[in-house]
Amino acid sequence: MQEIKAIIFDWGGVLADAQTKEIFPYSLDVLEYCKNKGYRLTLASISSDFKERKTQIESSDLRPFFELVRISPISKAQIQDRSIDTKEKIYQEIMSYLNLEPAQVLIIDDRVVRGIKYGNNNGHPTVWVHSGRFSHELPDEDTKEPTYTITSTEELKNLI
Repeated sequence: MQEIKAIIFDWGGVLADAQTKEIFPYSLDVLEYCKNKGYRLTLASISSDFKERKTQIESSDLRPFFELVRISPISKAQIQDRSIDTKEKIYQEIMSYLNLEPAQVLIIDDRVVRGIKYGNNNGHPTVWVHSGRFSHELPDEDTKEPTYTITSTEELKNLI
């Protein structure tokens, strides 16, 4: 990957299991690897249980790796609705904060209808973590194909 200076991670399905709330065993290692490579790390997350998600992230061993964390509440109905994307606003806030060109900011998400779609439509390189709860959602004309597809965030170390 050329000229990547920052990475926007999703939380659920990328660094932690959104249903069990368990952090994936490789997440700490991946974040350490990225930080040691000099990438600026940020986190974008939406959740139907905002308070629980915020507490989970803020109290985790992963929190110190992120220079910016943005979490937004979303209803359970909105989670399933492809036409509603409150996460787009979070990405815009993070991009404003980073003050970088889209091509310099990698977006990693487990949902093609959220992070991958936003990234592809706005000039970002994207990594789709194709596993878990939303793995049945496939790229289409609206979302476009991700730049890279992996089945575990652990594989990110082979890409960057």
